[in-house]
Amino acid sequence: MKLSLIPKQIASTHPTKNTRHLESGEVDLPFVYEGPEAFWRAVISGGPPQATMDIVGESVLKEAVLEAVTPYMTDTGGVRFDNNAFQYITATSAS
Repeated sequence: MKLSLIPKQIASTHPTKNTRHLESGEVDLPFVYEGPEAFWRAVISGGPPQATMDIVGESVLKEAVLEAVTPYMTDTGGVRFDNNAFQYITATSAS
């Protein structure tokens, strides 16, 4: 997952006479869950899954979600999504 604005685009949206670019880059922030049940609790904490659960039922949704997460299971039984990087920029006032 990437943010829609990359550092150069962010920098170009601010007047350079008022800010001084310090650093920009990318940081890896994988989503890591202790196990499938922890992942399931995280999934259902949001609004859209709650609405889906109201329509299809908890057991149907849970079965589908846990089946979909199978490729992301670790050797220790956890769930890990590695493709989660965020781009950032830091700046300070030019004065």
